[in-house]
Amino acid sequence: MTLASGSDDGTIILWDIAKHQSAVLRGHKHNVAAVAFSPDRKTLASASDDKSVILWDIETHRPIATLQGHSNFVNAVAFSPDGTTLASGSTDHAIILWDVATRKQVGKPLMGHKDGIMSVAFSPDGETLASGSHDYTVMLWHVAAGKPMGQPLTGHVASVYSITFTPDGKTLASGSRDGTVILWDIAARKPIRTPLTGHTSWVNTVAFSPDGRWLVSGSLDHSILRWDVETGQATGKSLLGHGGGVKSLAFSPDSETFASGGDDGAVILWHVRANPPLTVSALSGHSDLVNSLVFSPDGKTLATGSQDNTIILWDVATGKQLGKPLVGHKDGIMSVAFSPDGKMLASGSWDKTTTLWDVASRQTVGILAGHSDGVLSIAFSPDGKFLASGSKDKTGILWDVAGRQSMVRLTGHTGRINTVAFSSDGKVLVLGSEDGFISKWDMRTMSLIDRTKAHSRWGAMSVAFSPDGKAFASGGSDAMIKLMIEAIPKLLSGHTEFVNSVSFSPNSQILASGSDDRTIILWDVLTGRSIGSLTGHGAEVYSVAFAPGGKTLASGSKDSNVFLWDVDFNSWKDRACNIANRNLTREEWRQYLGDDEPYRNTCPKLPAS
Repeated sequence: MTLASGSDDGTIILWDIAKHQSAVLRGHKHNVAAVAFSPDRKTLASASDDKSVILWDIETHRPIATLQGHSNFVNAVAFSPDGTTLASGSTDHAIILWDVATRKQVGKPLMGHKDGIMSVAFSPDGETLASGSHDYTVMLWHVAAGKPMGQPLTGHVASVYSITFTPDGKTLASGSRDGTVILWDIAARKPIRTPLTGHTSWVNTVAFSPDGRWLVSGSLDHSILRWDVETGQATGKSLLGHGGGVKSLAFSPDSETFASGGDDGAVILWHVRANPPLTVSALSGHSDLVNSLVFSPDGKTLATGSQDNTIILWDVATGKQLGKPLVGHKDGIMSVAFSPDGKMLASGSWDKTTTLWDVASRQTVGILAGHSDGVLSIAFSPDGKFLASGSKDKTGILWDVAGRQSMVRLTGHTGRINTVAFSSDGKVLVLGSEDGFISKWDMRTMSLIDRTKAHSRWGAMSVAFSPDGKAFASGGSDAMIKLMIEAIPKLLSGHTEFVNSVSFSPNSQILASGSDDRTIILWDVLTGRSIGSLTGHGAEVYSVAFAPGGKTLASGSKDSNVFLWDVDFNSWKDRACNIANRNLTREEWRQYLGDDEPYRNTCPKLPAS
């Protein structure tokens, strides 16, 4: 499946969803306002403020032709169902129909709106074209005759930004700057019911699922709402994930997934039927990438550190910020860690310091200065007496927390120290470095136990010990995870880019990994197999952490968002049973679980398959 996204930077990105690969198309001189695939998926049309429409060859990623005919911004494009005609709508109040084969205009421009055209859409039979305008109206056009079909449809009290037909062509949805969505009966030429309300700002985009069951709407208020088309009722809570207004929505052909594009530059994939969705909530508060996050020992609070120089404390239950952000660092926050008793928070920064905070008073209680470059990673010892820090200066420092002073500097690496971690019993401290080596230090004697080459290129990005002390994992820039279970090595492959963060579940049975490939993978520690992946972030995933209960996973990303994921496998199973309404067949059991595990009903309340 390929997804296309157009941006204000003038580029178009083609995303191969399965392979996590992308290609950038460059040709427009200004921002790209709209993109549309031809029905055969071989051609892409793009509209731009440079007054042009470009047709692209999807296979070669090269322009086929540039269509010029508008005298102002081109805001919308749409292919006819048979792919022979392309419609473009412009701020110049005109709609132009283009012959795709000859690249020439078909007849005269369609004129009738009193203001700019913001959206165009063909009916499924191709006989009707709909257009939404800044003049607050929707117009229906007879394509063959090139004439309006009656008077404009009126009902919105502000600009109409987006329109779309249901697959059967009987209903049209329009989203408006007035914050509402209207469902229109095409035959009767009137609203089916009162406008759909729920957004608190402009509705920029609407899209029907290919099966016609769902309508999604995206708004300037950063949210997406899902609507049941038959009842006109919103289903579930608002979907929050973007750090800016939602500008575009598009469904996958199977109706199971839809993509959203936002002002924050992110593209997010959503699962339609997840109820509740896998993303429990998205926490939006930072203005720059989120480098690190950590749960408090009681699981009630989440701390996030960002490149915006701040730390935010979140109430996990409500998803709301606890007071104002913690401000004190002079540069981006690279790592945060709670003390074992939860009373203290430590933060490491590019400003070369580590700050200690009293959680209750939210005040600074100490600043540890000793590194000559940015502090990239920090960790408390299990007893809370020591804090370890790793730096771009290629050294680690062990600090006496009570005395606020350094005890020993750990040297020997030839690259920056990306990650530090204590063993669960506190006897070993591990440093992971850009040089590809992982060093283990005896906490009693502070002597080097061993130094092992673990990863290539930019080295070890993240290390973690399992809570039960039986496993150790490292994620690397080589896209691999090295897992040691009681000295038995396993190599986990599944990511395609840097593995920036690894975290064990509290019961030590699951390992989560976050990567530059924008995905999170959950691994069965015992078998080393992937048991699921989480997608939704619009950029690199920099940090992952399990909540103490093990049912929630937090992730922080370059897209500035923090996601809380439901990783309770019992609820996953219940959702799967509700969706499929049946048990796995024996063939499916062998495919997904193998022959080693005896077959059993995955949905005990349902008949056996």
